[in-house]
Amino acid sequence: MHVQKAAEQTAENFTRLHICEGKKPQTIAGVALYMVMSKQASRDRNENDLLDEISEKVDIGKPTIKECYNKVYHYRESLLPEYLRSSQSK
Repeated sequence: MHVQKAAEQTAENFTRLHICEGKKPQTIAGVALYMVMSKQASRDRNENDLLDEISEKVDIGKPTIKECYNKVYHYRESLLPEYLRSSQSK
């Protein structure tokens, strides 16, 4: 539930900040989940496995999620919920 709430807040920030306008909602959801889950994932978790899991959940391809994530990476401090910002490690 914590991941879901954090991802919802992140997705809302995409809209509020007008980032990735015109992208499918599934793409925004996938990127938001990736940002939150990669933040909380253990170092032992394979990035490809995480992308597989998210891609399946939101029905968007891994390349699409990764491409959009790379475009918004420099906005991550503004996109993540405040309680995740200060400990950003990725």
